[in-house]
Amino acid sequence: MVFYVYLDPEVIGVAQQQGKFAVQNLLGIIRGFVENCFLAEFENYRIQQAIGEYVKNLSDCDERKRLKTLFNTLQKRNRFIYCLIPDYTNQKSDQVILFEQASSSFIDLILLSNLNGIPVLPRGITVTDLSNYQTTNFAYNRSDLASNGKQFHGGELGEYEFLDQNYKKAFMYAKRLEICDAIFGRRFSDNFEYTAKILFKWLEIIHTKPEDFEIIFYCEKPAGNTDQYIKDRLTQYRYGRLVNTRIKIFFHSNDNDQCLPHERFLVTDQIAFLIGRGMDFIDKKTKRNRDTDINLKDPKEIENLIRHYKDYIIDEVLI
Repeated sequence: MVFYVYLDPEVIGVAQQQGKFAVQNLLGIIRGFVENCFLAEFENYRIQQAIGEYVKNLSDCDERKRLKTLFNTLQKRNRFIYCLIPDYTNQKSDQVILFEQASSSFIDLILLSNLNGIPVLPRGITVTDLSNYQTTNFAYNRSDLASNGKQFHGGELGEYEFLDQNYKKAFMYAKRLEICDAIFGRRFSDNFEYTAKILFKWLEIIHTKPEDFEIIFYCEKPAGNTDQYIKDRLTQYRYGRLVNTRIKIFFHSNDNDQCLPHERFLVTDQIAFLIGRGMDFIDKKTKRNRDTDINLKDPKEIENLIRHYKDYIIDEVLI
């Protein structure tokens, strides 16, 4: 669903040299990246700085404005991920470092200004330039998932394989994960409880900086003392590297059928998913996924939708 992309800033200069059609092609590519891609960056911000310089030097005012808007959108959505470590001794070029670290950084696509002297990279990493991008399998797969999402039949994947395939790249660098599922509170048992347990266990492994991570639940307040049971269970699941992860539960009134949206969402500070099954997407008995569909949504729209129901919050629990 989400892809990691390395964009060589020189591609912008090449597009300008090749003329208007090349710049229009580049605009379309970056617009696609906004949908479901994160841009790999060095930890010293050098890619963003170089992109800024190339965009500033574009001669066409309209093209410059449109590209600047797209890159600003990526920045505002925290889509630059600092997964590459430069050679501070300056003995290796950024490109050499990129090729050395591409696999361990889970990069899917490398978009370069030219393809001269490119080494053989591990299977699964696409290397292309501006003129060949649209013919790559990556371009097709990225667009297909952004447009159509993914439908899974029950038992298709193991529980961790399902999480890795759909959410690993989306959650690794997230600072916040909001889980909106009214039924999670009402029916917290069996698959709901088990899914939460596995999700926490998996996050403890894959998250890059769990001490700066927050998990927020929006759910219906259950009857009886089940709310305390939910708190106790989530506290129990927060262990190991998650021990300092902040967890918050907003319980919504169960006196109104519309205390939360009917649809269920997983939203981070970077991207948002509509997940048809909600938080019971893992079968406790089989340890495999249940049938569900996953689609991308605009995170701002979903955040605004969730905030629309804030008046139904009757209890806030910090863990």
